Amino acid sequence: SVASFKIALIVAIILGFINIIIKPVLGLLTLPINILSLGIFGLILNVLLFWAITLIVPGFMITGFVAALLGSLVVSLIMWIVDIII
Repeated sequence: SVASFKIALIVAIILGFINIIIKPVLGLLTLPINILSLGIFGLILNVLLFWAITLIVPGFMITGFVAALLGSLVVSLIMWIVDIII
C-alpha cells in the first residue's frame, strides 16, 4: 500500500537508485549463487531489494513475500520493456 502520490514518487526514485547503483554490485557479489540456482536467486534478490524500500520509506508497506514477489515481477517486466524501447 502507498499512503500518497508523493510517497509513490519517493519510492520510484529510491527504486531507480537501487536498480542503478546497488543491484549490479549485489548481482556481482552473488553471481556464484545465481549461477548455481540457474537465475532464481536473482529473482529473490529483486524481491529483497523491493522489500528493503519498505524499511526506508514510511508510508509504503508490503504485506508479505507474495506481494513483494508480484511487485518485483511487475517492476522487472516494466524495466525490461523500457530497455527494449530505449
